[in-house]
Amino acid sequence: YTRNLVDAGNGKFNLMILCWNEGQGSSIHSHANSHCFLKVIDGKVKEELFEWPDSEGTMKKCAENEYDKDQCAYINDSLGLHRVENVSHINKAVTLHLY
Repeated sequence: YTRNLVDAGNGKFNLMILCWNEGQGSSIHSHANSHCFLKVIDGKVKEELFEWPDSEGTMKKCAENEYDKDQCAYINDSLGLHRVENVSHINKAVTLHLY
């Protein structure tokens, strides 16, 4: 997938468009103590939420949500880790992210 910076927000925020090819997804990741708002511009994406790893490094999936065009989601590090995936194998997806 590609991450395209729309506006750097004078160092106070970043606005990005992410373009997802069919079946593409991110790795499981945190947001480095920032807030992340996501809006689906086109297509459909799935978000999987994970608890922070325990002392043995084991991660547990705690939720899974799917978002259609015009739906929004929010994540920050207090909510855990997540990954985002374009669930379609025939259509691309586009998401807008505000960090």
